[in-house]
Amino acid sequence: IEDLPRQGRDLTSFSQLVAGYNGTFNGLPSTDQGSNIDGVVGSANRMKFGGNTQPAVSPRLESIDLMTVQTDQLDLNSGFGQSSTQLNFVSRRGGNRFHGRAYEDFRNSGLNANSFGNNNAQVRRNKLILNDFGGSVGGPILHDKLFFFGTYAMSKQPGSITASNNFFTPAAEKGDFVYQGTDGKTHTINVLNLAHQANPTLPNTINPVISSQLALIDKAVANGGITTTPDLNFNQVQWNSSSPDTRYFPGGRLDYNITQRVKMYLSALVTNTSQPTVAAATFPGADFSNQGAGTSSKNYTLSYGMDFVATPNLINQLKLGYLYNNTKYAYNAAPLYAT
Repeated sequence: IEDLPRQGRDLTSFSQLVAGYNGTFNGLPSTDQGSNIDGVVGSANRMKFGGNTQPAVSPRLESIDLMTVQTDQLDLNSGFGQSSTQLNFVSRRGGNRFHGRAYEDFRNSGLNANSFGNNNAQVRRNKLILNDFGGSVGGPILHDKLFFFGTYAMSKQPGSITASNNFFTPAAEKGDFVYQGTDGKTHTINVLNLAHQANPTLPNTINPVISSQLALIDKAVANGGITTTPDLNFNQVQWNSSSPDTRYFPGGRLDYNITQRVKMYLSALVTNTSQPTVAAATFPGADFSNQGAGTSSKNYTLSYGMDFVATPNLINQLKLGYLYNNTKYAYNAAPLYAT
């Protein structure tokens, strides 16, 4: 776990290194996948269409001590009767000596190439600055009896995403639409005049409300790169939209050896995320800055366990746990064109 190369600090992707993995485990459907952390079900999602190998709480390098992948012979203790493949995570714990760590993983877009689409639209490459940092400490409270471990980590990425949208050409905004006739040639017709001829009660000029919307769009697209589309009535605008991503990963664990044969623990792991711009606004520029979509989530697990060693060959385990999974979506966008 410490030495294997990885992108990010989440350990779930390591499960794909086990023998028999090819998109799913041993050819079984993804709905048969499950996970748990310290004995607590990893995901509250009962509709497991995409599988549940990714827990609601991120199993991070600094907070997880052990990870196992079970693909056969699952009992109720492992799969909870819901899966035939199980990822099990055990949190780190303290010992009789103090240990700690501090780290920062840094990455930026200095060595990233721009995408073909951005180059074609003459849009700069997306901004990427990733800081993943934190620390942990563990040790004894009472020698040989009571131990603690705590960690706090944060991931900050003030990055950007590439967004695009179609908009009317100047001619189409006036009602002049281009189409291909049965003779194979392109023709232009004013749809406003056509509608007015068919029904004189219909206007043959642009509605003032629509005209003001089109004016805002024309102003906004100047902030992006414009390219043509296969439809001669539309052009496409492409731009970089700010998309910050902030995540927090606090966690802790207490272990208490009541006797040599009775031991118990209490652990808590938290993952909080905030992404105010998951989907970009309809168009670039200040006039559309209040549109777009964002998301935030607060997830945590609480776990209590007690192990009683009755004999060298018989162990009784009690596990109690609670999983909280809350994701909120914020969406505020107006229609592209009024009808």
